Amino acid sequence: MFGPQYHRGASHSVGAAALAGVAVYALARLGGAADAAARLGLVACAGWLSHLLLDWLGSDSRAPFGIMALWPFDRSYFVAPFPVFLDVGRELTWRTMGQNMVAAAWESVLLLPLLWLTRRRWSA
Repeated sequence: MFGPQYHRGASHSVGAAALAGVAVYALARLGGAADAAARLGLVACAGWLSHLLLDWLGSDSRAPFGIMALWPFDRSYFVAPFPVFLDVGRELTWRTMGQNMVAAAWESVLLLPLLWLTRRRWSA
């Protein structure tokens, strides 16, 4: 159930995001952070969902194409109509590493300005 062919399966879904949020909530409560548990659970869920969005916006050249975004309600794979990010290879070859470096550079060009704006907004 692990490996490249499963990367965008049920782990890339709203169901998995909800499970992550519930798990963090429960761990925070058990760890004595009851006052912050709900907030931490929501942050974990939001972080997982943002990963889904970014993977959905990526090009995918390996079947099954897309992400299983609505699992457990729907087992269909969803593909963005306009991929923004480049395909990432999953083999350990020089060609793939070069391709992945280009993809990482492109992601940095797109996402670092958003990170900078977010940081500016929260520091003000």
